[in-house]
Amino acid sequence: FGEGVSLEANHHCNVGTTGVLCFPTYMLHNVMWKTTDKSKKWVWFQWKNTQSHNANQNHGGIFTLSPPDAQHVMDGGVIDHSIFPPGFVSLVSSKFTHLLFLPGQPCVLSDSIASEFGFPYDNGILCKVPLRALKVYSRGQSAGSAPNLKVESWYNKGGVYNQVGAPD
Repeated sequence: FGEGVSLEANHHCNVGTTGVLCFPTYMLHNVMWKTTDKSKKWVWFQWKNTQSHNANQNHGGIFTLSPPDAQHVMDGGVIDHSIFPPGFVSLVSSKFTHLLFLPGQPCVLSDSIASEFGFPYDNGILCKVPLRALKVYSRGQSAGSAPNLKVESWYNKGGVYNQVGAPD
């Protein structure tokens, strides 16, 4: 991608009934990011809520390196012309602040690396680990009538059969 290119998450969110487009994962494989102008946004996270409720995903979207590219970076390698600063492999909106409190602090606000990184990354959260979304769909429910959903997170890499104690 050359100068003047920007990526916009959720561009078609809330158009008709296309809910699956409201939290896309953009997987970048072997991408060369040649934009260097940090006075322009490289990534935009849609923020406008066009629905009558607040239970939508307008701040959604994950930008992440492909598994082989991410592993290369996590193993200490460098990808020339990566969209991410060295050591980082994912980006999400700043709305997902829970990522800032993960064990080992793999995620940081983009402007905490250097103030010049805030604007091009739309003040998003950069992570040193790959991110993925969990989407849950249901029928016949609305935001006002749907039951609560409890999600527990486990971080100790042992797989489901090696978990001990309570979730983090």
